[in-house]
Amino acid sequence: MKKEFGRMAISQMKNTAKSCYLLTREKKKLEKEITEKQERLNQVTLEWEEYQAPIKRMTGGFTTDDLLERVVTDTGKVDKEGRPIKTTSYNLKYPETIIPETPVCNTDDCPSVGEVEDEEVETLERITL
Repeated sequence: MKKEFGRMAISQMKNTAKSCYLLTREKKKLEKEITEKQERLNQVTLEWEEYQAPIKRMTGGFTTDDLLERVVTDTGKVDKEGRPIKTTSYNLKYPETIIPETPVCNTDDCPSVGEVEDEEVETLERITL
């Protein structure tokens, strides 16, 4: 089926095209930027996942984002240009639940190799695993 447009319809389409040209150009530019940003996001995500893979294996699927929080503290000092000097540390979010307590003994309190019983060894192995 062939569609024919009248003179007024063609004029209306041309006027609309003129009015929307800037919007069309901006739309194409934004679509191009989104495509580029999506490609960059995919690259960064892949690299991030490669870095996190050993941590996921070690923790059973958790990432450093799940387990750690970044803490920035001000030292109270300033550099040559007058900007404050800050220190960054990464602290465990759940230290009691994720990392089990390990027994700490001083050299005086530690039993010798012969004094440790099999039950204590099994307990220590479970804690360290």
